[in-house]
Amino acid sequence: CFLGGYKAIDSFLFFGNIDMDFLGVDRKTKEIILADHDDVSFVMMKCAVDSNAFLNVLTFYAEFVIKSIQSSKPSVNFEDLYKMSGGDAYKNFIDYLFA
Repeated sequence: CFLGGYKAIDSFLFFGNIDMDFLGVDRKTKEIILADHDDVSFVMMKCAVDSNAFLNVLTFYAEFVIKSIQSSKPSVNFEDLYKMSGGDAYKNFIDYLFA
């Protein structure tokens, strides 16, 4: 879910949560990251190369969920999703999202 505002620390600007962990933007690289709720300086996984790639992945995921509800589970080309997110560095997040 998205926070009501931003939470800023030195390296990150947090804008949402997945469970208790924080979604944010790395201020230096502009990557979207997932940081641990107990230690926000610890990046659990990189989610996307930038905000545009992250929104593209979320849009695809939303369409996937809707299609899953309406009919049988649609197929997913994970290699295309990895590319959409920015490459193999973001593979863990894509795999987590579609697990």
